[in-house]
Parts: sequence; structure tokens; C-alpha cells
Amino acid sequence: MEHQYRSRADQWDVTANAVDAFVAAHGRLPRAAKPASVSERQLAYWLHYQRRSATRDNHTDQQRRRLKRIEGFTWNPREAHWHATLGELRYFYAQNRHGARYRNSDQRERSLANWEAKQLHLLRRGQLDNSRGRAFSEFLGSTGKRADMRVFQQRNE
Repeated sequence: MEHQYRSRADQWDVTANAVDAFVAAHGRLPRAAKPASVSERQLAYWLHYQRRSATRDNHTDQQRRRLKRIEGFTWNPREAHWHATLGELRYFYAQNRHGARYRNSDQRERSLANWEAKQLHLLRRGQLDNSRGRAFSEFLGSTGKRADMRVFQQRNE
């Protein structure tokens, strides 16, 4: 029951340290999805709460710096994942000199092919936000798919 007497700032620090300990022990951030333990899910929910814009606006500078020091922490994990996947696709093109194919035995190649097709579909429909659209169009231009790159430019003029 000792934790009931801690200040909110102290409890925040204790939880941040618990996240650090989890990352050190498991080599990844805590996840909220089952079969994660209850304590792991609590840490994942805490991180999710820290990323909320309303919560983020109330952080002290020290708390922001502390969160950034957590290995693997990003303010927007979905955006980071999107850009990481685009990086994998760029690397795939550079290594193989052709696009990822749906009918390949390699699961990762099939996954990249599906991801690329979905992004292209979103681009053509004007549903990729501007930063993603620019990055994806730049990628398309580097692969010789200039017609698709022009779709983005026309929609955003």
C-alpha cells in the first residue's frame, strides 16, 4: 500500500522505470494484446495514454525527454510503422531490382506486395494524407512508376 502515498510525479517515474525494465528484459515495448500478462497490458495502456495529445500537452519537459529515452518509444507508432514499411519496400526494390510479388513463396514479399498495392489504391483515390502521399509518390518516382506519382501531384495542386 506504500504506492498510495506517492505523488503523481513519483508514480509516473515508477511506471516509466517499469517500462524501461520491461524493455530491457524483453527487447521490445509492452503490448496490450493477449496473451500478454496483466502487468504488460497495464504498461502498454500507460504508454498509449502518454501518447494522447491531451496528455502530451500536460507533460513536463522532463517527462517528454524521459519518454523519448525509452527504447522503441515513438509518439506516433502507426506513422513510424508506415514509414518503416516504406523503407523495407525501398530496400526490397534496391536489392531485387523488381517489385514485390503476390505469388512468391516468401511471406514477407507477399506482405510487401499487398501493402504497396493498398498504398497505391489509397493514393489513386486521394486518401493518403499529404506526408504519406509525398513519400509514397517519391518512392514511385524512384521505381519508374511516374504516372502514379503524377496522380498525387494532380490531386494536391
